[in-house]
Amino acid sequence: MFNTVFSARFAAYLHVYLLGRGIDPQVVFENAGIEFNCDQEYSKPLTPREITSLFNVAAQTTSDEYFGMRMGGNFKYESAGLTILNLVSASNLEQGLTDLIKYGKYVDNGLDQKLIRGSESFIYQLNICSNDDLDWRQFNEYLLSLILCIISTCTQQDIHPESVAFPHQQHAPMATYLEFYGSKKVLFNRENLEICLPNQVLSLPFVSANKLLHSMIVNSLKSYISEELNSEFSDIVCRELMRMTAKEIPSINSVASNLSVSTRTLRRKLMHEGHTFQEMKHLAMEKKAKHLLASTNLSIAEIAYELGYSEVSAFSRAFRSWTLDTPQHYRNSLSQ
Repeated sequence: MFNTVFSARFAAYLHVYLLGRGIDPQVVFENAGIEFNCDQEYSKPLTPREITSLFNVAAQTTSDEYFGMRMGGNFKYESAGLTILNLVSASNLEQGLTDLIKYGKYVDNGLDQKLIRGSESFIYQLNICSNDDLDWRQFNEYLLSLILCIISTCTQQDIHPESVAFPHQQHAPMATYLEFYGSKKVLFNRENLEICLPNQVLSLPFVSANKLLHSMIVNSLKSYISEELNSEFSDIVCRELMRMTAKEIPSINSVASNLSVSTRTLRRKLMHEGHTFQEMKHLAMEKKAKHLLASTNLSIAEIAYELGYSEVSAFSRAFRSWTLDTPQHYRNSLSQ
């Protein structure tokens, strides 16, 4: 249950970028251990290991340690998939990001996206939902470069973030990052990928706006999601529960609303697959706890709070009931 995958379109984007640089994509894909035919569309979702391998092998092949940043900053819209087309055809960034967050989770369940609003600025946040110990640097830097490239292109304005943040360590001089992202501040070793921008950027009109195209794409995405909901529904519910924060109440009503189904339909679909909503809540909590223990430096107390527990002891009891292990022992065992 709940296999993390990324859209096959990332393979297409990399394919197009390599061709533009006069590099044979076939060699890169083969060295990354992925079967690929340059004459056919690549349609298989990518696993965390495959997508990191692709980007890292491409960086090595091109002898470019800034490969991810440069590829994201030179995005070719002719290869765009539905979610990107939906974003660029929106009337402004607020509509585009809202739709991207709403529909993107069905295409890329490996990416958890959030829009966090403040009084003067907002944060667009990306979390890679994988416990695998992989080198995500190139892919991380690609994602933030891609988003900034799209915002600048669609608004036809120079966009300068107040800050950008990465989960990985700093690998290049700070001046390189500051110049490339045009940001006042670049942070490393953070929990998530983040871009912080002034609130007024959300309402800047997109010169690429196309109301008819946007409506058609939204209908196509809804049709795609409808098919997804008819299969692996328990996976989708589990992912949605994992996505929700401690500040959100993971009730059956809120999850049903986020998935655009009635509570009756949600119960019925889960029952058809042999599950209950309560079972999905426990499974989602277990998976999220394991992810935070494995992939972050948060203390046990901080993880307990993130999961909605007011007492560490209550979280520890719950974790033991799921895994027959304590949170600290589980974390320690991962480094052995």
